[in-house]
Formats: sequence, C-alpha cells, structure tokens
Amino acid sequence: MSHETVSMEEAMAARKILIEVLKTQGLFPGPMPPILMRNVGIDSENSDPRNHFIRVVLPVAEDVSGIPPEVNGVRVFILQEDRRWIARAL
Repeated sequence: MSHETVSMEEAMAARKILIEVLKTQGLFPGPMPPILMRNVGIDSENSDPRNHFIRVVLPVAEDVSGIPPEVNGVRVFILQEDRRWIARAL
C-alpha cells in the first residue's frame, strides 16, 4: 500500500482538527479529557516511520460513521473496542 509521506507536525495539526470534529459529534463531550491522548493518537507505518496517521480508539457502541477517513491529507484509522478490550479495525 503506497501513501504519501506525512510528517509528525502535519499529523499533529490534523489530530487537533479531528478532535474538534469528534467533540462536535458528541463522541468526546465537554473539555478535552486526558484520555484523548490514548484515544486519538499518532502512529506511523512500520515500513516507513515518516508516514504518520491518526489512530482513533472508541467503544463499539459509538457511531463512527461521521468520522472522516482523512483530515488535511492525513489518514484516520478507526479501532473500536468492546468491554473486554478486544479491538477491531474498520
């Protein structure tokens, strides 16, 4: 799978935008909770550590259909966890 290289700075800027989108959708109500660092993080592909993307981890019960697949050219990868911490990728 080939993607354009995305720097950490670009990914962090896109992450801030995505957090606002998630808060607007009611997935993270109120002020930014500390759990967002775990739930909306920056990762990179093993084959190219310069190619960053945003990883979003949410409970299975959440409707994630409104989360964009990319923000400013940075890919968004969604994982949904059940109560036993078993995650599945969408």
